[in-house]
Amino acid sequence: MIWSYTKIAFRNLVRYSSFSLINILGLSIGLSASLLIALWVFDELSYDKFHDNSEQIYRVERHINFDGKIFDVPVTGAIYAPTIKKDVPEVLEFTRVYPIELSVQNHMNDNQEERVMFCDKGFFNVFTFPLERGNPETALAEPFSVVLTKQAALAYFGEEYPMDKSLEIEWGDERKKFRVTGILADIPTQNHFQFDVLGSFETIEELMPERLDTWVSNYLYSYVLLHKDATYVDAKPKLMKIVEDHISPAYTAFLGDDAKIENIHDIYQITFRPIENIHLDSNLMWDIAPQGNMTSVYTFCIVSILILVMACFNFMNLSTALGSKRSREVGIRKTSGASRIQLIAQFLGETTVIALISLIVALIIIEITLPGFNAFTDKNLTLSSFLIPSYFFVLVGIVFGSGVLAGLYPAFFLSKYDPMVVLHKNDEARGTKFSFRQLLVIFQFSISIMLIIGTIVAYLQINFFYNKPLGYSQENLLVISNESNKVRENIKTFKASLYQNPEVKMITTSGSIPAAINFSDMGFKTEEMDDVISSIYIGVGYDFFKTYDIELLAGRAFSPEYGMDTTNKYIVNEQVLKKVGIATPEEAIGKHYGSFDRNSQYQPGEIIGVVKDFHFKPLDKEIEPVTFNLNEEWMEYITIRYETNNLPFFINEIESLWKDHFPHEGYTYFTVKDRYESLYINETRLKSILLFFTFLAIFIGCLGLFGLAAFVAQQKSKEIGIRKVHGAPVSSIVLLLTKQFTYWVLLANIIAWPLSYFFLDNWLANFHYRINMPYWVFFVSGLLALILAILTVSYRAYRSATSNPLDAIKDE
Repeated sequence: MIWSYTKIAFRNLVRYSSFSLINILGLSIGLSASLLIALWVFDELSYDKFHDNSEQIYRVERHINFDGKIFDVPVTGAIYAPTIKKDVPEVLEFTRVYPIELSVQNHMNDNQEERVMFCDKGFFNVFTFPLERGNPETALAEPFSVVLTKQAALAYFGEEYPMDKSLEIEWGDERKKFRVTGILADIPTQNHFQFDVLGSFETIEELMPERLDTWVSNYLYSYVLLHKDATYVDAKPKLMKIVEDHISPAYTAFLGDDAKIENIHDIYQITFRPIENIHLDSNLMWDIAPQGNMTSVYTFCIVSILILVMACFNFMNLSTALGSKRSREVGIRKTSGASRIQLIAQFLGETTVIALISLIVALIIIEITLPGFNAFTDKNLTLSSFLIPSYFFVLVGIVFGSGVLAGLYPAFFLSKYDPMVVLHKNDEARGTKFSFRQLLVIFQFSISIMLIIGTIVAYLQINFFYNKPLGYSQENLLVISNESNKVRENIKTFKASLYQNPEVKMITTSGSIPAAINFSDMGFKTEEMDDVISSIYIGVGYDFFKTYDIELLAGRAFSPEYGMDTTNKYIVNEQVLKKVGIATPEEAIGKHYGSFDRNSQYQPGEIIGVVKDFHFKPLDKEIEPVTFNLNEEWMEYITIRYETNNLPFFINEIESLWKDHFPHEGYTYFTVKDRYESLYINETRLKSILLFFTFLAIFIGCLGLFGLAAFVAQQKSKEIGIRKVHGAPVSSIVLLLTKQFTYWVLLANIIAWPLSYFFLDNWLANFHYRINMPYWVFFVSGLLALILAILTVSYRAYRSATSNPLDAIKDE
């Protein structure tokens, strides 16, 4: 019986070849889009799950309610993890990770900037990163030991396994020699932080002993491995006790002796975040690396499902439309004794055959498009992922689920025909005036219109980010990253050489820049204040505000003419004035304003200037208080304002000067504009992917509409022939065939508009600075869908209207 059903399925594919081609093409595109997104979603959801004990690994974080704001902070002090290990019995092991940019010397005696991560010896007990060489128990046990990936080993030594060799890393004013004690196997890309060089935390304990025992200085990431079956809920009472015994006294000292803390737990908590949740659910400032976004996962999943459903609805539409052509087949089978269950099984089997053929086509499409998709999403996805058992079952579920969804209604629709009706005088079965096919077309175009609206709104929001005035000029700014003390010591000579280039207009240095990812914050207050405000703190060099074209509202900028500017003199933005209660910029000049040292002692200072508020952080964050201090030693970035018509040539000129002054230091540069745009890479990708899949959805919708229009034209061929014989013009026949589809698309607009508004308004609410809902988008999207539908149907209608009427009525 199965073989019989299969033969009939292939015969019908050949018999109705044009409609079969539309079905297979539409379903193939829907499946390829769905499976491609499934691969991406699998990758996003698999982060950090490769560790042997991933469900028991947590990152230690701080939940702080300070200065009227709530912060979830992923960084802690060095003292947190060992104290938690000692006081919380549920903790089996811990490791700290301290990432820092350092200058590393390679085998060519050139220096490269490298993000070195200093970790405790328990790093390999907490995380599963196999070593190809070395002992994981001792590799990070001694000071000045280092573990490398094979890629880093090749870069720094020219060989894959340089065991026991020395690697020179610049620390402060000295070059330290680190012994290579391990070589890592390949690191999975689904890790929430990537690394090439691991240093032992014993090194930090030797080089920075003053930062190990303070609860105030937070600069690293702490991870704990809990005992099997232990949870954060079990550990929470002990964490609260740590806050009471250690955090509360330190917090009180920081705020001052007059500070009154009624309940420390209302303002400070130690929390554990499962590492499996970090990549998609954290989205925190000061995170160890940029992470993903669960909203994107949900969005792509919804888009994937909608496209696949549209493809299935296409199949339903054409199958039910062709039902009248197969009605006599159903009638004969029923009179021959076939039950309705057997007929349903037959039609579902035919659908499954089409789904399998579509799957083969879809896999070919994916194999062709996957390299481009990987390059765009910065992934390394492969079809082999579907060989993983859990993912294979998802693949089977998608294919057979789409086959059943596409064939279920047609199967029930076709199997219900009354044989006495369909066999009497060769009559074809007739449906009702209002058909389920109309609902499917309306639903399909509702989806298409929603995707068009969403794509346009996402495009407008991203353009708003790119074009909104930021309060500083990001054009013509070249930034050189720096981690070398040699550069710091010789910066004046280098700047003098730069100024010899007429295209160089201004140069400054700073510890951070606008459009950076991470910032340092500190507590500040005036002498009149009891409370402390939180402010971003940035050390800058001379000419910082001129270079970035930041408007000075009152006072003056830092200047070498004032020798005391290096001693607790501050320039603040307008948000600081609002926080400390100063009415105008002019009143702020000369006001006492200071911060705290590492021993929580207040260090008084003075405000010498006020700058206009500007966007230091991305536009999804509101403008915060920012405090600037003259600190040329904190020189992470060198910013050059230039005027040139040939940027690549200018960059090469600067590189030549850099190599002349610092022949062994790496030259790493970027433009501020490029760095700013990179902050919205997830939104930009979302916009582009939405645009791509919107085109797919429109194509699938129009494909189904074309097939349905062809069927309607075929069904009305005799009517069209009679009308033409009686002199009906082509335009009236085209109108006859297109008007019903026009009504359906107009109804789809009525459904799509309120749903689009609801979802998009909620999405825009995630951004502190956002566009107002552009209502014209709804009309444009509806009009575009209507034009596409009319063009699709009109083409087929025009062909029918211009055909020979005698071919249609010659048998009448």
